Amino acid sequence: MKSRTTNNAKRAGRAWKSLRPFVALAAVVVALAPSPASAQSGSVSTTDMGTNDDGSSMSTEGGFLLGAKVGGIMSFNGLDPFVRGGLELGWDFGGTSGSMAGLLDVSYTSPSASGSRQDDRLAYDDATGKYDWEIDQRELVFQPTFLYRFTGGRLVPFVGLGARIYLLQTLSRGTANGEKILQTEEQSMKFGAGLPFGAEYGLGPGAVMAEGLVEWAPLNHRITGKSNLLAASLQIGYRMIF
Repeated sequence: MKSRTTNNAKRAGRAWKSLRPFVALAAVVVALAPSPASAQSGSVSTTDMGTNDDGSSMSTEGGFLLGAKVGGIMSFNGLDPFVRGGLELGWDFGGTSGSMAGLLDVSYTSPSASGSRQDDRLAYDDATGKYDWEIDQRELVFQPTFLYRFTGGRLVPFVGLGARIYLLQTLSRGTANGEKILQTEEQSMKFGAGLPFGAEYGLGPGAVMAEGLVEWAPLNHRITGKSNLLAASLQIGYRMIF
């Protein structure tokens, strides 16, 4: 139990180091939003904030799209839930009332799994044949995405579709009969698909967003066997078009 707690603490530390750029960008984006007090004082007009006649906040004339988000992922392949962070950069197409956009979503997560098994081949003398195992699945993912936003109010639902490019690193380690099993590593690139959906709510120069994602890709590592990367995630963040 102590070993598992220590491993979880180490993994949480690695996850925080990996997600710090996403959190930092989100903080910068939020810091750029004018405060309600400054808006009421007249120092920032509704035009400066990008507020449209229909109450929405972001530009509908097209422009650069920038966003940051953080949340959690639930895998359906036996891996435990874990945190996920993402950045997005793209272009909102003018002439579509802000409805159509293309972006590149970059995300990182590192879910894991652990357990115990019995192998009679390891049972000899006083050895029980039981061994403990742990797997870390590190995923750096790039997703070019076409996004459609249902503009027309401050609350803007959206849905998208994109191809996912997974850069994977699978790490496996464990113990058997009190002896450590050497860590093994396997890397690969996999291709899959992702379906993002959610809603934005206009706030400041951009919008707070809640985004769900369903994703899938095949996986056939020697460590994992024939499997897949089917998962669902939920993230919150901030998106700007300028």
